[in-house]
Amino acid sequence: HGYASKEKLAITAGFTAPKGVVASTEYGYLIPYNSFKSARVLAQLLQKNIKVRYAEKAFAVNGKKMEAGTLIVLKTSNSDNWARDTKQVCEQLQLEATSVNSGWVESGADFGSPSDKIINHAPKVGLFTGENVSALAAGEVWSYFEQQLNYPITQLNYSFLSRIDINKYDVIIAPEGAYKDLNSKAITEKLQAFIRKGGVLIALESAAQQLSANADWGFKMKEIAKNDKADINKTSKYGDRVVDALQSSIPGAIYKVFLDASHPIGFGTNGIFFDLKQDMVTYEPSNEAWNVGLLKKDSYMTGFAGVKAKAALQEGVVIGVKEIGSGKLVYMADDPIFRNFWEGGKLILANAVFFNGK
Repeated sequence: HGYASKEKLAITAGFTAPKGVVASTEYGYLIPYNSFKSARVLAQLLQKNIKVRYAEKAFAVNGKKMEAGTLIVLKTSNSDNWARDTKQVCEQLQLEATSVNSGWVESGADFGSPSDKIINHAPKVGLFTGENVSALAAGEVWSYFEQQLNYPITQLNYSFLSRIDINKYDVIIAPEGAYKDLNSKAITEKLQAFIRKGGVLIALESAAQQLSANADWGFKMKEIAKNDKADINKTSKYGDRVVDALQSSIPGAIYKVFLDASHPIGFGTNGIFFDLKQDMVTYEPSNEAWNVGLLKKDSYMTGFAGVKAKAALQEGVVIGVKEIGSGKLVYMADDPIFRNFWEGGKLILANAVFFNGK
């Protein structure tokens, strides 16, 4: 309840947010991975040169279930300051970490088993920018790293790609853009060689569409069903032009994406991601890729989508991961961090960056 007063009241005490206190340990910490805050903790730990493991499968310890994606920081393989730094980062970002005193678990895989993957170093991330790359889209990714994730990212001018040693990077992000020669033999070979050696290429929106047009990448856009014969034979009327345009229009509609929560890109999401669709693009499910994010018949939630747009978006892949050699191509039909307020998408992009390495 709120109350109004005509008199000036003296405020004797302010409010302070409670600070989470993390217990000390000599063995290791378990950090829940269930929100973008968890991704921010991971980003800070890696920048402090802490080696972080993550559980690929759920497990139980001290009577508590820990979900897939749980971060595990152990004394083993870390420098002397690992415990102090981990405790400090978790307390600063107010994320409760659980201290553990042994590697044994009550159910699931013990720490250090093959079910736990290790991130040995902070991945170096590059971002395509420059001519023909959308300044708005590139700026959004730049802002996401600088302001939201607090993690370094390097701008790579796409026009000079032939002269850039991209193998210095672990992850390259290609945002929305009208990329010149992206499907040329030289650029295709350079990008695929980067991935084969263990690199991760994250292609968003039109960057993914352009790659899909090249058979060498092995994933295809889903074709939009053609109108039936009655529609094809119908003579268009000038007076109907607005209605006809609206039927295929999708200025912005929210769709529920069903994620494979066992895939690292789905960690922390509970298997659901709400996606802002602004076009009718989806990809064909593939046996040669992980179909991580799927639209289903009941995926439409709210927002405006014309009847033809809705029909085209009944089913399809919006997030896919194709393994090539030691690395991965991640393709996303939409902008997961739209205007940097799309919280679920922020987690998904972080997962694509940190959980996809060798």
